[in-house]
Amino acid sequence: MSLALSMATLAVPCRAEPSPEDVAAAQALFDEAKRMLDEGQAAAACPKLEESLRLDVGIGTRYHLARCYEQTKRTASAWSQYLEVATASHAAGQFEREAVARQLARLLEPRLSRLTVIVPREARVPGLVVRRNGLEIGSAQWDLPVPVDIGVYAVSAEAPGRQPWQFEVRVPEDGLSAEVAIAVLAALAPPLVSVPSLEPSPARLLPVRPTPHQTELDAARFTPWQWVGIATVGAGAASFGLSGVFALVAAAKDRDSGCRDGLCPTRQGEALNRSARRYGDLATATFVVGGLLVGGGAVLCLAPPDRQTHRDAAARLSPRIAVSGAGLALDGDFW
Repeated sequence: MSLALSMATLAVPCRAEPSPEDVAAAQALFDEAKRMLDEGQAAAACPKLEESLRLDVGIGTRYHLARCYEQTKRTASAWSQYLEVATASHAAGQFEREAVARQLARLLEPRLSRLTVIVPREARVPGLVVRRNGLEIGSAQWDLPVPVDIGVYAVSAEAPGRQPWQFEVRVPEDGLSAEVAIAVLAALAPPLVSVPSLEPSPARLLPVRPTPHQTELDAARFTPWQWVGIATVGAGAASFGLSGVFALVAAAKDRDSGCRDGLCPTRQGEALNRSARRYGDLATATFVVGGLLVGGGAVLCLAPPDRQTHRDAAARLSPRIAVSGAGLALDGDFW
């Protein structure tokens, strides 16, 4: 009780060089927070005292903030604030108040929790950055038990060219200590392929010659003329079939006529012989037409007029007539 009464004289915050509006806001926050502390509402009072201290730094505000931290089990924060009060009181020549603040800090020391972040020598790679709850901790704090409030702490490490690492450690109660060791960061794998720019400079664009494989692919695509050629070949094949039918009919009629060497035994035989000759002529004609169609279609397929890659190809279709019959000959250079 005597310590509390001795610190009550510090209730009025010390003013640095704040604006009048900041001073007024800080005082209002301080008065409301002090009332809440007296009524046991420490959790609601702490944020108001923090804002008051930000607006107008004062020894009294810092002292009551330390009280607030102590009541909300933020022991390490309360301990550090009491030491700040002691330092400020010493600078102001208020040595009795300094002694009170240091005494309060010493009373908290047995309840302090500490967290040690261990950084092994093999883990100390160039550019290593260690953080606690997102805030960097300097190398001077490595391997050192540092007072902390109870709670959960996310300890992380990162370095250039290394995979980041993170671990959570819990400090459950006052007076308990914890430690966490930074793992050796694994090296990042180098990129496999460097991706070039998809938009080259127009000044560096050069004509690209098609590769042989690309030429083959282009040649494998049918042109409209080639489709016409395929259809023409199909029509020629049908003509060959029809010619065969006519030839069979002619042969059958000639056999039924009974004529030999132009001599027919009957009038009916003569009629059948004439019909046989007509069907023979039809067979020859359809055969010739089929040959022309097949030959023309082959020319269109093998050397189409719009096939630039094969414009030098040549095909020739020549009729052949012999004593044994008529026919077509197709020769030339094809791809």
